[in-house]
Amino acid sequence: MILLRGKSLVDASELLDELRAEMAERRLVNRATDIPFGKVTFSCGVADVFSHGNPRAALRAADEALYRAKAEGRNRIAVAPRPQASSLAA
Repeated sequence: MILLRGKSLVDASELLDELRAEMAERRLVNRATDIPFGKVTFSCGVADVFSHGNPRAALRAADEALYRAKAEGRNRIAVAPRPQASSLAA
């Protein structure tokens, strides 16, 4: 979990997508043998904590977005939808 204070949902997802792209471009090399062994990719789910009824609901929304990102092909950022007004009271 990463908390980005002072970032909008759009800003946070753009920042994370830039980091994701930078990581995906790196080629990892075994320092002892100089043999390349792959690359690192990651998927991420992003949610706005203030749009949800409580922090647990925001974390659940981010987790669901993460699983959606993985299901859509991995190595991507998925933004959790804002909850409906009626579900905020729950």
